[in-house]
Amino acid sequence: MKHLSTIKPAEVLMLLNKGNPRPTEVLKAIFFDLLAKHVLKLVEVETQAHINDKVRVLSYVEVGENFNNYQIQKHETYFIYPFIIDNDARILFRNLVKISLERAKSKTFLIKSIVHNSLNPNFYKGYKLLGYFGVFSISDIGIKIKNEIEQEIIELEEKLPKLIESNLNEALQILNKIGGNALLIKTINFELLAQFANYQQVNSAYEISNSSYFIWDGFNDYSSSFDSASAGFDGFGGGDFGGAGAEGDGCSGCSGCSGCGGCGGGD
Repeated sequence: MKHLSTIKPAEVLMLLNKGNPRPTEVLKAIFFDLLAKHVLKLVEVETQAHINDKVRVLSYVEVGENFNNYQIQKHETYFIYPFIIDNDARILFRNLVKISLERAKSKTFLIKSIVHNSLNPNFYKGYKLLGYFGVFSISDIGIKIKNEIEQEIIELEEKLPKLIESNLNEALQILNKIGGNALLIKTINFELLAQFANYQQVNSAYEISNSSYFIWDGFNDYSSSFDSASAGFDGFGGGDFGGAGAEGDGCSGCSGCSGCGGCGGGD
């Protein structure tokens, strides 16, 4: 898993999709990668507006232990920007997803931000010129890396399900290392993780270091919530995502009581 543990998900998806990835899948992979690297973290909070109301569990996002030491890339600021403004912010998960989509502006803008700020510019051919037109060509080196990544995915799809049963600790370490690239491993049944008798034991052992293992425990729920929050943004065929909070307008994408202040509005 040499490439899946070192190349960020946004670029992995760029290579695998030959420069034309699905935008919301890119953003989802970026988000889960930031969680796995402890740059951001999810916090579940029980709320009850009135004593007679049903208790609700809301998911919020706040800065993780590695936030201040992490080298942020352009395409990751779509999620991180509000926390740069206020390190103490706690933002409703669904609202942060919407903010990221609004700040990404468009598919073309998102792809440009990935390629023009790439840590691996040799993956792309003539990217500076082609980038002006929102079109990118994968270089021969990029194609070679793409083929190697595909082989890594095949190997992990074979290895991880067995490893989850035989050595859950090692399996979870691999998931944390590949971060958002875990979305590419289609053979993992994340719902089964918490059902293993030693899951809580393994999870508790890393609790003192704020492990992100719990992400994989509730991965399907968080992934579905991400899809739900981004519904309607992906069928634009290359046009604008639209909305407030676009890059450069000085707005975080939060209007009124949208949850940025931690009130839970807009859910």
